[in-house]
Amino acid sequence: MGLSDQVIGSNDHLRVTFVRKGGRLVPLPDGLMMMVPTKILPLLSTPLLSWSTKLRMGLELFRAPKPKAGDESVADFIVEHYGREAVDYLAEPLLSGIYGGDPGALSVTSVLPRFVDLANRYGSLTRGVLAERAKAASHRPRGAIPPPLFRTLKGGLGQLVDAVAASIQGKAEVRQVRAESVERTAAGFRMKLNGDWMESGRLVVACEAHSASILLATVDPRLAELLGTVAYSSSMTVALGFDAADFAAPPVGFGFLVPRKERRRLVACTWVGTKFSCRVPDGKIVALSLIHI
Repeated sequence: MGLSDQVIGSNDHLRVTFVRKGGRLVPLPDGLMMMVPTKILPLLSTPLLSWSTKLRMGLELFRAPKPKAGDESVADFIVEHYGREAVDYLAEPLLSGIYGGDPGALSVTSVLPRFVDLANRYGSLTRGVLAERAKAASHRPRGAIPPPLFRTLKGGLGQLVDAVAASIQGKAEVRQVRAESVERTAAGFRMKLNGDWMESGRLVVACEAHSASILLATVDPRLAELLGTVAYSSSMTVALGFDAADFAAPPVGFGFLVPRKERRRLVACTWVGTKFSCRVPDGKIVALSLIHI
């Protein structure tokens, strides 16, 4: 798309993520990979977890492999390794900020396949993460800087949409109309668009599952039925802009997460200017918030 010079990485030297607990913002302990601890002292000193949970997380290092057939929820998987509190104050807020879903309803093989693989091979998630990290470091050229944790575009992801639209100009026809139904034909498919039919050899359905369920009812009834069972959580993102002069000090870290146990509406908040350079004008502060509605 010709945007390689527009790609920027996150300011990982400023990366601190906070979790709300007891009305206070508590930083996630250093060395945490998702909910897997890799450093002892930060884990011992964090007020985010109780001593019983810290002890359990430490003893998890000696867990033997116990491969399982089939799937289980993320919550059950994490509880088995680190206990319930690790779900409430680590896994749930982290995954809600990404998927907007309930760890008790999320498939661990779909959401955390790498952790499932590590558990099957090493038993302990902590031991597995440490081993894989050491292996990756041994293959990295000496002095090489690790890649940034996050990447984006200087002008926002809308740049990518604009670039794709420009690249297909004159090569594809774009119709901004509502699809009413889809039927199979001998040559492929036909779609009813605002009362008119359009033939196509191939069809890509890229919409919400509940909308796809209606469109594909006559094409593949079983697929339509399955799509109709996909649950959605209702959420929205809200960008709030402030004058930096109104803050006693600039916000610290990338942002914060609010666990369900302490949540009303706000799920997560990112301080955009701290996380990425070039995204917020000088003298301004932008809070990008995820809200469940």
